[in-house]
Parts: sequence; C-alpha cells; structure tokens
Amino acid sequence: VRSTEYARRSRWSRPPGRGTPTCADGISLNEIFTLVLPLVLPVVVGWALVQGRLAEPKDAKALTTVFLGVCAPAELIHTMAAEDLDELFDPRLVLGTVVGFAVVYAAVFVVYELVLHRGRPIAAYAAFSASGINALAIGLPVMLGLFGSVGAVPSVVATVVFLCAVVPVTLALAATPTGEDGAPASRGAAFGAAVVATAKNQIVAATVVGLVLAALDVSLPTVVNRSLAGLGAATVVTALVALGMTVDLDDLRHASADVVWLSVIRMVLAPAFALGLALVLGMSDVFSAAFVIIFAQPTAKTVFVLSEDSGIFTRPVSAIVTLTTVSTLVLLPVWILICDRVWPTAFTG
Repeated sequence: VRSTEYARRSRWSRPPGRGTPTCADGISLNEIFTLVLPLVLPVVVGWALVQGRLAEPKDAKALTTVFLGVCAPAELIHTMAAEDLDELFDPRLVLGTVVGFAVVYAAVFVVYELVLHRGRPIAAYAAFSASGINALAIGLPVMLGLFGSVGAVPSVVATVVFLCAVVPVTLALAATPTGEDGAPASRGAAFGAAVVATAKNQIVAATVVGLVLAALDVSLPTVVNRSLAGLGAATVVTALVALGMTVDLDDLRHASADVVWLSVIRMVLAPAFALGLALVLGMSDVFSAAFVIIFAQPTAKTVFVLSEDSGIFTRPVSAIVTLTTVSTLVLLPVWILICDRVWPTAFTG
C-alpha cells in the first residue's frame, strides 16, 4: 500500500476497542504518554550516561554523525520511496514555513533594535535564537516518531529555509560594515556558504532521492530496502540519546530575562502563531499538526555555534538552547494535545 496514512498507522496503530477512544473522542492522555515516552526516554538515558560518568558529552558527536550521515538518510529514502508523491508535498507548507520564520525573526529583531536599542548585532542573534528551529538533530527524529515518513517533509523544509535564509540574514545583519557603501562585506559569502551547506546536507540529499524515487514510482530491490530499513530503525534512538548527552543544566544558571522571554517566544508563541497560520492555510490534518510541532522544536545548536564564533550574545544563546531543549520534554505533549483537539485525525488516523 503506497500511502502516507498506511505508513503512519503502521508506526502508531491503535485499533479501536473497549476503553480506547475513537478519533471523534480525541487522543487520550495515556495515548499522548505512549507517543511521547519513546521520544523522552532516550534523552533521559543519554543524560544519565553522562551523569553516571559512563560517557562524556563529546561522545555525542559520534552518535550525531551516525544519525545525520547514515541512519536518517537511510530512513528517509526507505520510507519516502514507498509513498505517493502527492501525499508527501504541499506548497502551502513551504509558504507557511517561510512566513513563520520571517514573522518571528522580524518581530524580535524590531523589538531589540528599535524598542530596546540593543544594537543590530545583538538584535540579529536574539531574533536568530527565537526563530532558529532545531529541525534536524531534534526535529527530524521527533517528526518521524510522531508522523512517520510524512513528518520528514516539514523538518526538511524548515532546514532548507533555515540554512538558506535565516542563517545568511543573521550573519549579514550582525557583520561589521566594512564595504564602501556601508553594507556588510560578508553578505555574499554568508549566502553562498549557506547554499553550499544546504546542497551538501545529507538529509536534504536523501529527501531529494526519496522524492525522486516516489515520483518515478520506483520500487527498491528487497535487499536494499531491508538494509535501509535496518539502518533507519536506529534514527530516533541514536539522535535522542546524543541529545541527552549534550544537555548541560548548568547553563540555566545564566537564565536572564533575555533567556526566559526568548525561550517563551521559541517554545510557546512561535508554535501558537504556526497553529493560527496552519488554520488559515487549510492543509490536511497531518500536515497542519506536523507544521505546528516542527515550530515547537527548541533552538538549534547551530545558533550557539555561530554566536560563539562571532562573540555576540553567546552566554544567553547557550542558556536558551539548553532551556528550550529541556522544556521540549514538557511542552511537546501539550502541543500534541492541542493539535489533536484542532485536527482530530492528525495522530489517530
């Protein structure tokens, strides 16, 4: 059966029966717990490994490399190649993602630059931290876990917009004007580097391969399909254990007002705006809920890396990454519940 619904149900099937709510009843708290526990437990395990001195935070790099370079691409090609292309892509999703990033980024930048008068570089990184979604290392395994293959699409779209628009805009705004016309000299270089990084990204490349195979209706050989399935099965656990290993709660000691309110924007206001936008766009229940959930992901580690490299807003960004990551464990079930009430068939099929 080549359908997104089939793939998603095979991952989260729950046949109706005594004591089991139907789609009309909505998803129960117990079912939310069943959805979220497989996503939370690996994070806790990774954190416990470090706390118990069985591993070090730097060990997470190897797991992340395996996730991004092997497991996730294998999972994407395996699942997307078996789907109907029409069910995997909706142009409204791209429009919504661009608008979502733009509105959150612009609102925070204007407040910091024109209202708080914090200066353009700090305003740029404040906006960057409030809008920079961790769509791959955290978002992708969460989306695959909740929605199956269709969940990869919002994650990849968000990643492309993030790399090709949000990153170069931030670097350009935060750069010191050195050109004769006062424009940041790094603008062209930043954009070019972002485009190259996007083209070389294994997740993006695997998505393109999967979409091409789906469009051509090509069936992979059994041995290849099973091999990809075996590698892809480790995607969620590998990524989330690595995430848990990198969580440093000491960062929360530096939780200033900037950290708190930018984290609230990232984890509460941004997904709330995405929910309203999804209602306006009128996408399917699955795509609408997936769109909201991807905007409910924490701030990307890339934001901290670039902040540290530039020496701008570094300590607050580090705390924002930690706070939003930890708060995901609490807020993800809330957003699942909200999305289920708005789009009843998004999780229950």
